[in-house]
Amino acid sequence: YKTGNYISTWGYIKDLDNVTTNVDVDVDGTRAFMIDEGIDKDNNRGIAPFNYKGVINLKKSQNVGIDVQGTHTIYSPGAGVNKDSKYNNINTVANIKVINKGNIYGNDNAAGTNKNQVAFGFNNFDSSTNNTRTEMINESHIKLDSKESAGIQLRPENPNASGTSDKLGLNMMTAYNAPSGKIDINNAGSFGMLTVKNKDNSGNLAAPKTYSNYNVTTSSGGQIASRAQEENMSYMKNTGTINVAGDSSIGIGHLHNIQGVYAGGTINVTGNSSVGVYTEVPTRPVEAGAKDDHGLTNTSGKTVGTGTVEVTGTITVSGTGSSGVFATKTGSITLKDNRTNADADADNRTLGKINVTGTKSYGAVLDGIKLNLEENTEINVTGKESIGYVLKKGTGSNKGKIEVTGPATNIATTPSLGFYGNQGTFTNEEEGKIYSSGTVAHAVALAGDTTGITFNNKGEIKTAGAGNIGVYADGKYTFNHSGNHAVINAGTDTVGIYAKNADGTLNIKAPINIANSGTGTSIGIYSDGNAKVKFGDNSKFTIGVGAVGIYSSDVTKFNETFEVETSAGKSLEVELGQNSTFGLLNGNSGNVSVGSYLNKGNNNNVKITNFGTGASVFYATGGVTANLDQDYTISIPTVVTNDSTSVLVGTKGSTVKIDTGKTLETNTNIGLIATKGTGTGAAASTAQNDGTIKSCINKRFRYRNLYK
Repeated sequence: YKTGNYISTWGYIKDLDNVTTNVDVDVDGTRAFMIDEGIDKDNNRGIAPFNYKGVINLKKSQNVGIDVQGTHTIYSPGAGVNKDSKYNNINTVANIKVINKGNIYGNDNAAGTNKNQVAFGFNNFDSSTNNTRTEMINESHIKLDSKESAGIQLRPENPNASGTSDKLGLNMMTAYNAPSGKIDINNAGSFGMLTVKNKDNSGNLAAPKTYSNYNVTTSSGGQIASRAQEENMSYMKNTGTINVAGDSSIGIGHLHNIQGVYAGGTINVTGNSSVGVYTEVPTRPVEAGAKDDHGLTNTSGKTVGTGTVEVTGTITVSGTGSSGVFATKTGSITLKDNRTNADADADNRTLGKINVTGTKSYGAVLDGIKLNLEENTEINVTGKESIGYVLKKGTGSNKGKIEVTGPATNIATTPSLGFYGNQGTFTNEEEGKIYSSGTVAHAVALAGDTTGITFNNKGEIKTAGAGNIGVYADGKYTFNHSGNHAVINAGTDTVGIYAKNADGTLNIKAPINIANSGTGTSIGIYSDGNAKVKFGDNSKFTIGVGAVGIYSSDVTKFNETFEVETSAGKSLEVELGQNSTFGLLNGNSGNVSVGSYLNKGNNNNVKITNFGTGASVFYATGGVTANLDQDYTISIPTVVTNDSTSVLVGTKGSTVKIDTGKTLETNTNIGLIATKGTGTGAAASTAQNDGTIKSCINKRFRYRNLYK
C-alpha cells in the first residue's frame, strides 16, 4: 500500500471472522487493518467478531498490524452502532472482540533503523462510549524484529477528546495472549504486552476529567475503566508464550494502571538487561462492596481484578543482567500458586516460578512498594553471580522457596545469593525457605544502606557447601530470627551467620543447627566484634562434631558482641557434639570474662544440655585468657559417659582459669584443660584454679593441667 492506505472495517460487516488477506505495510506511519466502531459479540444481527487468519508484514517505522479503534452505543451521543435499547444504560456493556489467528511480522530494514511497530493495539484518538469494552486476543504468532516495538498495546482514550460529555472516554479493554499465542521480541527496547498512558504528539499527558455522574476523576494520561462485574473487567493477561530476545526489553510491561494483570504462561528472557514482568504503577481492582469507575457496586463478595501484578507462569532468565520480575515506583508483584484456586480462570491455574540461569541476573527485584512470594512458588538460581531476590527498597515476603546453587565458575568477591537487601523490610514467613549450595553461594546477604534494612526470619534458612554463609550482614540492618518454625541450618564447613558493623543488630530467638565440621570448620555465628547479637527466648545451638557455636574476630569484645537475655528463667540452650565448642576465643592477648557471660546476673544464662566426647564450653587459643569470674554449674546426666569433656580448654599459649572465690560445679570429665597445641603458634598453655572446682562425677574431683 504505497500510498499509505489501509483496510478499514466499520460497523455492521459480515464475514469478518475468516479474514485471510495478506498485507505488506511498506509506508511509514500507517497500518494494515483499522477496526473501527465494533459490534457487540452478542449482537442479534449475526455479526461475528473480526478474526484475522492471514499474514501481515510490517516493513517500515510506526507501522501497526491490527489497529483497534473505539466504538459507541446508544448510551452516549453520536452512536451509529450498538443502538439497541438495552445499551441505553451503563449496566449493559457492548463487548467487542478482535482476534488474531494469523501471523504478524514486524521487520527491520537492512540499515537497522526501523522502530515503533505495534502488532496489535488499541489506539483510539477520539472518545468511545463508557459502556463499551474491547477484547484483543492473540491466538497465533507475533514476531517483532524492529526496535522499540510492541506485540499487544493498550492505551486509554483521552477522556476530553470528544468534548464534555460524561458518557464518553472511560471504557474497558483487555489484552490477552492465549495459550496458543506466541510473541517473539527480537530487538532492543521492545515489549511483548504493555499498557501505556495517553499522550499527545508533544508528549503531554491527557488531562484528568471529572465524571460527576459516577463521582470519579480520571488520572493523568487517561484511565482504563475498572468494572465491578468480572465479565466486564479490564485486564492484561498472558497464558501463552512470550520470548524476550531483545536487549533492554520487557515481556509484560505495566506502565499505566489497569484493573488486573495476569502473568501466566511462559516467558523466556534471553536478551541482556531485559525483564520478564515489569510494573511501575498500581493495579486498580474493585474490592468487594466497593463502587467501580461507573458507580456500580461490586456485589460478588470478592475482589474483581488483582491487588498486584500476579505472576502464575514460568519465567526463565538466561540473559546477562536480566530479571524475571521487577517492581518499581508504585508497582507491586505477587508470585502465586493458582493450581487449586477455584476463582482462577481455567487457563491460569498454574504455579508462579522463576528460573535464573543467566550471568549476573536476578529472579525478582523490588525497588518500590511490595513483592511477595506465596506458598509453593519458587525462585531457582543456577546462573553465575546471580541473585534470587533483590530488595532495593519496599516491603517483601517469602512463603515459597528461594534456592541458589553456585556454579563452579563463581568467585569469592562476586557470589551467587538467594536474597540481597539494601533498604526496607523482608519477611521469610513460616512456610518460607531460602537455601544456598554449590560454589560461593550464600542464602541471605544484608547490605543495609543509611536508612537500613530489617529481615525477619520465621522460616528456614539453609546453606551447604564449604565456605558458604547462611546470613551475611553488613551496613545498617536488623536481623530477627524467631517463631515456632524459624531455623537456620548451617551445613558442613559453612557459617550460619556472618555479621559485621556496629550499626547491625541480630535478635536470635529460635534454633541454629550447625553441621559437623569437615576439612574446615562449621561456625554458627561469626561477628567482627562490632555487630551485636542478642539471644532471647527459644534460642538454641545444636553444634555438630568439631564445630563452633559463636566466634568474635575481636576476642576482647566477645561479651559485648554476644548478649544473652538475663530475665529470670530465660537462657540460651546449647547441645555440644563431639569435639565441638560453644565459644571459640582466638587472640594473642586479652582477657575474656567467660563466667560473667555464662552466668550474668546469677541466672546461668547458658544451659548446656548435651556434652559430646571431647567437647568444651569455651576453647581459648593464641594467647587469650578465659577467666571464669562467676560461679557456674553444669549438671548433665549423660555427660559422665563421655571422655575428655571439659568446661574450658586453653591451647597455643592461652590461659584458662577459675577466678578467686568463684566455684565451678560440673560433671564434665575434666574441669580445665591446657595444652601446647601443634603446628604454627604452638606454645605452653596454663590451667589455673584460684577458686573451687566441684566435680559431680561419683563425688570425685577431677582437675588436669596438661602440657605437651
